Amino acid sequence: MNVLVIGAGALGSLLGALLKEHAPSFGRAPVVALQNGLAQDALVRDAVGAERAVAAVAVLDATFLEDGHVDCARRGTLVLSRALPVLADAVRVRVEPNMVGARWTKLLINLGNVIPALTGLSFQHAVEHEGLARAHVRMVREGVLVARAEGVTLAALPWTSPLLLRATATLPEALAARAYAFRVKSVLGKAPAFGSTWQSVERGRSLETEWLNGEVVRRGEIHGVPTPTNRAAVELARAMGPRLSADETARALLGA
Repeated sequence: MNVLVIGAGALGSLLGALLKEHAPSFGRAPVVALQNGLAQDALVRDAVGAERAVAAVAVLDATFLEDGHVDCARRGTLVLSRALPVLADAVRVRVEPNMVGARWTKLLINLGNVIPALTGLSFQHAVEHEGLARAHVRMVREGVLVARAEGVTLAALPWTSPLLLRATATLPEALAARAYAFRVKSVLGKAPAFGSTWQSVERGRSLETEWLNGEVVRRGEIHGVPTPTNRAAVELARAMGPRLSADETARALLGA
């Protein structure tokens, strides 16, 4: 079986148009979308048909800055909407019937990707700054409220559970920020982790913030849910220039 895998990162309507244009050349191969965010599955289904579209969430710690060189801190898991034996032969896979919930869970844990991109700090160092830890907590809180407004049931992913996300969203902010910092350090370990948005900055590529934090903002507007922290993240990413200090980033995200 041939499989077309669309790599992780920002999707955009351009890729949907390219898929439509070249879909006939793919034969009947399943098309697997690994992008972060929420928009990709509808775009892929529209381009190649529901029977060939396979939703996937990649859960791993990996850094790719140049062709042929990938640093992987931990063995990851590919979460799929349906089984594809050819992928199971190559990587660890898991089938998840609630892919909408899995997409949302991955989105929520990715909302803080903008912080290393803006500051150049690893996640482990960023959470040592109280303001940055609070900013991440606020982004997750806003995202959980938007997901709830959409009627989404979050799904568990490796290293992340809906219970942890709900706790982040409901604990007092100072306590949630400390718990979040502890969780980041315990899960990621000592090897510095920077996230996919930081990698895009380093490689001079377009940023995925519009499809992560921006998705929360757009859907929040639909449901009347305020999302000021995620909105600030999108605005900072759009104006990306020289990297900001931790204090500058925290003040901008928190509106302080």
